[in-house]
Amino acid sequence: MELSSKRLLLSPLSIKDKNFFVSLFTDDDVMKYIGAAHDRRSAENKLQEFLQDCANGKRYLWLVRQKSTGKSIGLMGLSFDSEKWNLGAMFNKDMVGLGYGPEAMNLVITTGFEVLKIDIIYGIIRNEHVASQKAAKGVGFRYLSSLEEGALWIVRPDRETKYAE
Repeated sequence: MELSSKRLLLSPLSIKDKNFFVSLFTDDDVMKYIGAAHDRRSAENKLQEFLQDCANGKRYLWLVRQKSTGKSIGLMGLSFDSEKWNLGAMFNKDMVGLGYGPEAMNLVITTGFEVLKIDIIYGIIRNEHVASQKAAKGVGFRYLSSLEEGALWIVRPDRETKYAE
């Protein structure tokens, strides 16, 4: 399903988006707060794994594009890990800080609650990733607990958001 906001169009990720996907997963700066950067082959395998998860209903993954230019700028996803739905995001480093992350997150969270009927969405954010924490708070996430790799955040349908389209 396609999602749309004032500035963004989110389309289901497909194999035709491979080069963009690989460019994000192989970029050390993009992967800094996510995990180790992949080599090309590993990133291509990750794309195949993610697309299979999408086909099996365990993941929803969207390519984020600017409406004005059509340029691919990031990825947004919801994934189910056998216990809970998790929100994930990654953007081109030159798109960080322009408000695209919260705008895309708000679309995906709203879709998760209203269309997919998810009752709680979680996010894992590294403690040192202050920008992601700020964006998460802005779309209604609240800190839940500490984890080895960072912190667990939670958002519910009754969230309060600072984000306005």
